Amino acid sequence: MKKILIIFLLLPLINLAQTSFLSKYNDYTFTDGTNTLKIQNIISKDQKSIPIAVFNYENTLYKENSVSTLECSMCGYATIKENSLNQLVLLKEYRDDFGGVSGEENTFRFIKNKLVQQRVYFYDYRTSPFIFTWIPSDSDSLEIIKLKKINSYYMEQYTLQQDSIMEKYEKEIDLY
Repeated sequence: MKKILIIFLLLPLINLAQTSFLSKYNDYTFTDGTNTLKIQNIISKDQKSIPIAVFNYENTLYKENSVSTLECSMCGYATIKENSLNQLVLLKEYRDDFGGVSGEENTFRFIKNKLVQQRVYFYDYRTSPFIFTWIPSDSDSLEIIKLKKINSYYMEQYTLQQDSIMEKYEKEIDLY
């Protein structure tokens, strides 16, 4: 009877340990062939001492429940938009001097044992979503080289679309 009671007392703690993408995949390390991504479930505390998730991606610190307003000129923010068990969504936005909003949204999820990233850039206009694949960093070197080729092609296309959107926005500003 005591064993059953202990199990019922510990069961909620076991479930709480994996209620988010960051907690479920904590300490996993991936590569896209060029870059390394280490998932770390960093827990910080907000002003009211409530635990919040923090994630560092491409030298930007994303926080859960961060302020998501762009009221001032040249302001920006980075937030964890979603940290569910099955996906992680990161959003970064900035406002320019002319009122335009630029940013990027990255969605990470697992599909067939691979970490898949959907990346969308926007500057008042949105790019098409680009898909990048990440595999465990200790994968076979031939698989990593193959992945690097594939992801490099998509990154080149992503950058071209990003430049095109920025150019389109700049031309629009010049009209005024």
